[in-house]
Amino acid sequence: GMNLRNTWGLWSEESPLYKYFKNLGIFHADDMSGIILTSVHRKMNNKPINLEEQIKYYQDYWKKYKEN
Repeated sequence: GMNLRNTWGLWSEESPLYKYFKNLGIFHADDMSGIILTSVHRKMNNKPINLEEQIKYYQDYWKKYKEN
């Protein structure tokens, strides 16, 4: 995950991939790499990626974090 974040520039607001995730409402590089890795794993195992579900998971996490 760390190599993915650093190599693909997920910490950089100039990165096209960062901008893609930001438009989806995902702002933390760890969340982005988690979604990428989960999606690849699901694809390799012929399972649905359920991107919306993954996005909601991280958005709900940060919402609860900010409330506490």
